[in-house]
Amino acid sequence: VIRPNSHITTAQMSGQDLLTLGYLLDAQTILRNNGVPTMPDGTYHVILDNQSERQLWADQDFKIFFAGRIQSNEYKSGQIYSLLGLTIIPTTESYVQAPSTGATGAAQVQTTIRRVLVAGAESLIQGNFQGLENWLARQGVEAIADVRVVNNIAHVFRPPLDRLQQFMSLSWTWIGDFAVPTDLTATTSIIPTASSALFKRCVIIETAG
Repeated sequence: VIRPNSHITTAQMSGQDLLTLGYLLDAQTILRNNGVPTMPDGTYHVILDNQSERQLWADQDFKIFFAGRIQSNEYKSGQIYSLLGLTIIPTTESYVQAPSTGATGAAQVQTTIRRVLVAGAESLIQGNFQGLENWLARQGVEAIADVRVVNNIAHVFRPPLDRLQQFMSLSWTWIGDFAVPTDLTATTSIIPTASSALFKRCVIIETAG
C-alpha cells in the first residue's frame, strides 16, 4: 500500500493527499522490483475512479509530460489511454471509503479515501470447472436439454413445450472460482529487489478526494 507524504496509516491522511503521476510510477517500480510480469498488452493496468483520474490531470508532472501537446489523443478525447508503461482503466466500481464519524485513534478517517489499484499479470486467476457441458449426462438424469458452453459459461436450452415448437427458454450457469496467487517464495535470495509482502502482484495507492 502506497500512501502520499509517507503516511503510515489511513487515519493520517488529509484532503491534500492527492493522486500524482509519481505515485503511479512508484507502484510500477515496486511491481518491477518484484519481477511481476506485465499484462498481455505489455503494460501494468491502473484501475481508478473518475475522481482519481481528474486528480491525475491536475498533477504538475502530468501537465509537463503533455506540455504543448494539445493535438495528443489524450487531450482530444479526454481519456488517458496508456503512458509510461501504464494503462489507465477508469471505473465506477473502485473502492471509496467515507470519512468515519464517531471513531477514534487509528480508526478515525478524516477524509474520503479512494484506492487506486495497479496490477500485473495473474494478480487474479480465474479457474473454470471442467466438463460443465456434460453435467446433465450423469447417471439418473435424462437428456432433457441442450447444453452449449461459450466462454466457459454453460447455456442450457430447454426443449419447446408448445405444440408448434416455437417457444424455447434459455438459462445459463457458471461453476468456477477466482484465486489470488501468493508470491511467498519470491524472496530476496531469488529476486534481490523483492519485498517482504505476501502478495506482490498488485499495489494499492490510497489517496484523498
